[in-house]
Amino acid sequence: MRPLRLTLSAFGPYAGEQTLDFRELGNRSFFLIHGPTGAGKTSILDGICFALYGDASGSSRTSKSMRSDHAELSVPTIAEFEFSIGHDVYCVKRWPEQERPRKRGGGTAVELANAELFSLTAPGTSELLAAGWSDVTKKVESLLGFKSEQFRQVVLLPQGDFRKLLTATSGERQEILQTLFKTELYQIIEEKLKAKAQELKKQHEQFARERDILLQEAAAPTLNELEERLAGHLRYGLQLNRQVEESNIKLTHAQNALRQGEQILELFKESKEAEEKLQELLGKTSVVGQFRQDLEKALAAAALADAEQTLTRDQQDVQALTVSEQQHTQAVELARQRLAAAEVTLHEQESKAPERERSVAEAHRLQQLAGVAQALAAAQQVAHEAQMLLEKAQAQRTQLKEQAEQRQTKAAGISETLQTLLLLAAEAGQRRLVHENLQQMTSKRQAWDELKSSLSKAEGFSQAAQRRFEEANRNLVSGKESLGVLQEAWQNGQAGLMAAGLVNDTPCPVCGSLHHPQPALLSAQTPAEQEIKEKQAGLEKLEAAVEKARTEFQAHSSEREQLAQRSQYLSEELGTYAALEPAALKNEAAQAQNKYQEALQAEKQSRVLSEQLEQVKVELLSLQNELLKAEESWLKANNAFGHASGIAEERKALLPAELRDSAALELALQKALALQQHLKKEFETAQQSQQKAREEHARLQADLTNVQNNLTQARTRWAKTQEEFDRRLHQAGFLTGEEYSLSKWSPKRIQDVQERIKSFELSLSAATERDERARNKTRELAQPDLPFLQQGAAEAKLLYDQALREQTAAQERSAREKRWVSRLKELHGQMDALAARYAVTGRLSEVANGSNEHRLTFQRFVLGALLDDVALAANERLKTMSRSRYFLQRTLDRARKNMAGGLDLEVFDNYTGYTRAVSTLSGGETFLASLSLALGLVDVVQAYAGGIHLDTLFVDEGFGTLDPESLDFAIKALIDLQQGGRLVGIISHVPELKERIDARLEVVPTAKGSTASFRIG
Repeated sequence: MRPLRLTLSAFGPYAGEQTLDFRELGNRSFFLIHGPTGAGKTSILDGICFALYGDASGSSRTSKSMRSDHAELSVPTIAEFEFSIGHDVYCVKRWPEQERPRKRGGGTAVELANAELFSLTAPGTSELLAAGWSDVTKKVESLLGFKSEQFRQVVLLPQGDFRKLLTATSGERQEILQTLFKTELYQIIEEKLKAKAQELKKQHEQFARERDILLQEAAAPTLNELEERLAGHLRYGLQLNRQVEESNIKLTHAQNALRQGEQILELFKESKEAEEKLQELLGKTSVVGQFRQDLEKALAAAALADAEQTLTRDQQDVQALTVSEQQHTQAVELARQRLAAAEVTLHEQESKAPERERSVAEAHRLQQLAGVAQALAAAQQVAHEAQMLLEKAQAQRTQLKEQAEQRQTKAAGISETLQTLLLLAAEAGQRRLVHENLQQMTSKRQAWDELKSSLSKAEGFSQAAQRRFEEANRNLVSGKESLGVLQEAWQNGQAGLMAAGLVNDTPCPVCGSLHHPQPALLSAQTPAEQEIKEKQAGLEKLEAAVEKARTEFQAHSSEREQLAQRSQYLSEELGTYAALEPAALKNEAAQAQNKYQEALQAEKQSRVLSEQLEQVKVELLSLQNELLKAEESWLKANNAFGHASGIAEERKALLPAELRDSAALELALQKALALQQHLKKEFETAQQSQQKAREEHARLQADLTNVQNNLTQARTRWAKTQEEFDRRLHQAGFLTGEEYSLSKWSPKRIQDVQERIKSFELSLSAATERDERARNKTRELAQPDLPFLQQGAAEAKLLYDQALREQTAAQERSAREKRWVSRLKELHGQMDALAARYAVTGRLSEVANGSNEHRLTFQRFVLGALLDDVALAANERLKTMSRSRYFLQRTLDRARKNMAGGLDLEVFDNYTGYTRAVSTLSGGETFLASLSLALGLVDVVQAYAGGIHLDTLFVDEGFGTLDPESLDFAIKALIDLQQGGRLVGIISHVPELKERIDARLEVVPTAKGSTASFRIG
């Protein structure tokens, strides 16, 4: 920055408009601002500072005290400063809060503080860059590169504050240097390293927590112990696998032995039953033999029935012929015909005897097959029930397998979902930070909106207060004018009263003159003193009202300014969020909250899913146990079904294929019985008819013969018949007629006995074959110990189930431990990678953020190097000024242990050989050291460029503390600055400087204010 023109109006001691054109210096770059004490030398620097930053060059003066007491009310207080930065020219104009005459009417009004900044792009043209007190200040800070306080420590070295840069604390000096050298980049590097290290540390802690949780869940202190335990469990699992295989083989052998024993036992049971059945039938042989002998006699008796009937009929014929020969003569022919027909029919029925025998045999055979069919139906029913049990066991086994597969699928799905939820839950911390940050931004945005609303209201209140203040001020001015008129009238009245008592050649009590050429006239409208007092009291009230209105106006203005500053502060804190609409910001906050809630929900769901996964695993284990039981039930049902099916097939083989259907067998049996009865009935009917016809014919013929021949012939025939009957009776083996009578059976009884004998013979034959068959099957077999075999199978089943359960538990345990080991190894790998990265990044962050014995951050290290350069440049001048006695140097010692160091200065005294604090320097030595440091800082900043142009240096006082030789060195150092093209201006009362410096800015005080002008030569 290089000054070009400064215009001050009603500013400090300058009552009117004072313009200082620094271009009048020409090629001179070193000038003296000279003038008596109080003339206004420092006010020139105040004007520059005020125009640029809105405050004075010294800390003891404020911007509100800049109004000149010598200025007329109509002359406004303004500071206008034109300056250049490189090739760019700017003009800043600023005026404080002040009273001014009203543009219309009388009185004054308060003009608020304001400022404007222009870019002078070309002669006669300008571009407004900023308007408003704070906006202009910010723009100036941006253009120059530093704030007001730093400007007064680097460019303008004010009176009383000159030594601040030298004696500043490490923190204060850091703020100055980082602004001048723009080292924010190194602070950003510190923050980014710190953030990255914290991120790595947080990730490492998260992995460590997960590792600890897994180890706690695994009940293992370390991964190595868990791996050793897993290896042991895997070896034990191999042993269990062998045990399961061995127990399965033993179980199979035991079950096979049991099945074979049961089958052998069934064979022995069948052999015993066949033998018992055969013995039972053999025990009935004698009874059946007796029945067979009785049947032979009955059959023999049945063969004599016709002879007996003939004999009886002959007897009846004799009796009948004796009764009436004539009654039967006509019937003889008819009887003969009937006899012939009956004999034909009988002959036909006798020819059917083989058919009758076959029908009897078929009926008997079918009755036996009916018994076999009933046994087959019972066996098939048993087989059907066994098949139903087998199908039920199969369905249960299939259902359990499906349920187990479903549980496995469900467990896999839950596990996959659980992993996704755990990853999402791991982001909860980061999402919470984003959510909290957006919540803060939303709250700040809401506060900012409310603040803007309050600011708008405050501006309204301020404007209203300003109007009340202006109104009260107008009333005060009017009151003052009225009081002035009354006072003038009262004074005139008092003068008239005094003039009325004047006598020529008598001294005037006021001026002592003896002559009274124009005595005051006595006015009739002289106000009373009480009226003036009342007016004065009213004026005091008006002044109080003005002061109250001023206070209210200032309070509202201050509140408005505070609200504006707070609004600006919140706007800066909001950053890019300030440009967003509140709804958009709330939407982002809501989205962040939703994401955070999503992560929290993921944590809850992960816990629920973990419990569900364990529950599914328990259910799966239970289903597997039930499946083992179902397999056992199915095996038993299958064995029972096979056994029942075998019995049914054996019984089925005894039945012809066409009669295996019960309905067909029943129908065939009914038909056979019906045919048997039908043939029997036809034969008996034919016999009866033939016998009846013969008897009738014989009777009629005998009667007729007896009638025709004689009764004797009938008796002869009867005797012959008797003789024939007796002969046949003896031939049949009957000794007596009583024996014959006892041997006679009915045909039905004969048939029943025949059938029973035949059935017995068939049963005996079948029992004999069955017994032989059973004996053949059991001939080479030994009786099995079934309880022993059952106990062996049960024990083998228990051992197998126990081994299987232990195997399943071991497999699940090993699988779970494998997952733990895999995840722990993965976590260890990730943690090792993070630790390796953190070893570099964390250490860099610690070093960069001051974690060292000197609490020296990266930025402070860079600033320390720059301060070394500044001290080196300063020592080039201090060496000359102090005649090689003093050297400035940076120290790493800290004033307090809890404070950051690295930017503190100390002075090395070559006379003593020791270093000491800069605060121990005398006044003159402090001035030389401060001047050297300021000039060194200018050199280094200019050398590093960086957009900051230090083309000007103002030094306010301090030269009076120097001895002549030191003064020469100081002046020489300042003159040397001209070689770099810098403009150097110094303020001093030292007369010797006025003689040595030919370019001067002379400040001359007058009764109506000071004036200033350049003097060259």
